[in-house]
Order: sequence, then structure tokens, then C-alpha cells
Amino acid sequence: MNIPQTGFTPGRAYVGWVDTAKGLGIILVVLGHVLRGVVASDLLTPTPAVEFVDAWIYAFHMPLFFFVSGLFLFRSAEKPARDFAWNKIGTIAYPYVVWSLITLMIKSALGQIVNQPRTLSEIGEILCCPIEQFWFLYVLFLLSIAIGFLLKFGMKPWAIIFLAAFLYPGIWPLPWSGWMPFEMARSYGIYMALGIAVGSSPLFVWLSSAGERPLAAVSIVGFFMVTSLAAFLESSHAHSLDFISAASGTAAVVALAVLVNRAKMDSAIRFLGRYSLEIYVAHTMASAAIRIIFQQVWHLTVPAIYILVGTAVGLYGPAFAAIALERIGFRWAFTLSERNKLGSLQQKSLG
Repeated sequence: MNIPQTGFTPGRAYVGWVDTAKGLGIILVVLGHVLRGVVASDLLTPTPAVEFVDAWIYAFHMPLFFFVSGLFLFRSAEKPARDFAWNKIGTIAYPYVVWSLITLMIKSALGQIVNQPRTLSEIGEILCCPIEQFWFLYVLFLLSIAIGFLLKFGMKPWAIIFLAAFLYPGIWPLPWSGWMPFEMARSYGIYMALGIAVGSSPLFVWLSSAGERPLAAVSIVGFFMVTSLAAFLESSHAHSLDFISAASGTAAVVALAVLVNRAKMDSAIRFLGRYSLEIYVAHTMASAAIRIIFQQVWHLTVPAIYILVGTAVGLYGPAFAAIALERIGFRWAFTLSERNKLGSLQQKSLG
């Protein structure tokens, strides 16, 4: 059971740009969901510009989170098997179950007023069929456990990349399993594998000390690539290019995160990154509440107000709620693991 050793231990130290990358990613997640909610409510017409923004966001924001989640997985896998498994249960499976149940209960009570009505009859299904945005936690748990134990049994990061590429849809004619979480794991496993490879190599240290010009070049080229491909992928459904678009966007965000972190201009973004798990599981309810109030009570019809206010509330509402719960001593709404002194669990589910 040999875990790759590289002579440095990034998983044991706070790395600011990782929280910055998560912060940038969670902004895109919330903005994307708010935008789709406004369109689904017929408050905004899905024009080509709106569809382009949607395609741009969805081209890389979730691959980014799988990549970041892989950065510290090789360190987490060094723990004894029982501790490793419990860590993933407490930081991924636990919030998945808790917030899936909360979402079902709230939506079943609200009935048809929400865009995606739910009923309590779906409770039993969440064990095998994740609902809404919680698919990410479900798939992340599957990948973390599977890849973590492969690492514990001595598989090298390059071999995990090879295995993930082998399973990636379109590379090998594997039959459709019929189980969506497994198919999603096939699609996103490659990004976690790349994160593991970076996190267990000198490249991780290089990122923190790389020159500004190389980082700026990676960011510019990466965003140019994903922007160029976004509209094309949306119109042609050429999913064979999905990986290029996702990898380009992920590299661009990581390079940008390092740059703004080094310039000490990212405190607000790092704050969101530190609370990315809390934001992820609760943001749709916070944003939807604002949209319902604006639409049903105040009868507002200006899409920009919905998007701006809904995104802000979706980001800061869950974060401030988590802080308030911590201050009164209740830490179990989002995870079974206590937050460290820096306010960031670098091995929790979103990184």
C-alpha cells in the first residue's frame, strides 16, 4: 500500500490559491443555476447570447471542482482505511443525504410554485438516484472512495489517469450501464485523476511559484479556447471536444487563481471558496426564495435584478448561515468534520 511520495506535503499546509479557485468555481455554479432558473420561470428569453453564457459556464465549472477535489486526495488516502472512509462519509455522503432530504421536504411543501416540484415519495430514491445539483456529491463520493483505495493499494497517479481515460465516454466502446451516477463518474473521473497527478507532483509547488507571464498566458489561452468552443459545442453537440473545453477552462481558472492570490486581491473570493460546500448544497433554495418573492409577491419582471440579487443571495446566504451556526456551536448542518482554524477543510468534499 504505497502512496506516491514526492518530497513535499502540500496537503498538510494551507494553499490560498486552492480556495480562490473554488471561490471562482462556486460563483460560476451559482450564476449558472440562477440564470437557468430565470429562464425556466419565463423571466428571460433564451436568446443566443444567454445560451452562449450558459454553454460557457457549463463547459468547465464542474470539471474544475473535480480537479480541485483531486489535489489533496492522495494525502487523504494515506490515512488508515477506516479513517479515510469515515472522512469521505462525513464530508461528502453526510451533506448529500442531509441536504437531499431538506430539499425534498421544502419542495414537497411548496408544491407547484417551484420550477422543479418534488414529492416525499422520492426519499428512497436518493440512495441510488441523486436529485438536482446533489449528483456532484454522489459522484464525488464514488470517485473518492474508488480512487482513494486504488492509491492505497499502490496504483500510481499516471496509471489512474490511464484508467480514467480508458473509461471516459467515447474513448472505448463500453456499453451504457443504465446507471447515471456511474456514467457521470466515467465523464468526470479524468479531471479528478488529473488533480491527483498535479497534487502528487512538483507541478503543485511550481504553480505557487510560477512566473506571472506563464500563468497569465495559460489563463488567457485557456479562456480563449473555452470561449471559442462554447458556442460551437452548444450548436453542434460535438461532445468529443468537451474534454478540451473543460481542461482549458480549468487550467485558466487555476492560473488566474494563483495570480490573484499572489496579488492579495482575492480575500472575498477565498471566503466563498472556504464555504463552497455550504454554498453548493444550499444555494438553489436561497436563490429560488428570492426569485419567488420577486415574482409572486413584488411582481418584478426585470431579469437583471433576479440574476444579480439571486446570485448574491445564493452565494452569501448559505455562507453566513454556516458562520451563524458555527458561532452558536452547531457544526453538523453541513459536515461531520469540524472546520479547522483557517476556516477551510481542504479535504472536504469541494476540495
